[in-house]
Amino acid sequence: LGTAVGGVLLDKITKKGAKPELEDKKEDLGGGGGGIVTMSLMLCSALTAVAMPFLFLAFSNAPLSVFYFGMVLGEFFLFSTTAPLNGVFLWCVSAEQRSMSL
Repeated sequence: LGTAVGGVLLDKITKKGAKPELEDKKEDLGGGGGGIVTMSLMLCSALTAVAMPFLFLAFSNAPLSVFYFGMVLGEFFLFSTTAPLNGVFLWCVSAEQRSMSL
């Protein structure tokens, strides 16, 4: 579920502000702060930052119900980074090497 949500968030973010992607031109994907790779990595950073308080709450000296609550939400946000990271791995290599990049 988290991976699917991360993919949907990535699609929404890249449709709003990313430069149009060209097939084999890496400079259009990353550099300049508005590329798809840059936006994907910023999304991963934001999702990880959102997950950390929940995981800290889970591992603090709290009741078992708080542990479960923190772990479920923390893991959800951490798994949400999977789709954007896989996209970065695929966008950072040439088209011929994409099948081997994951």
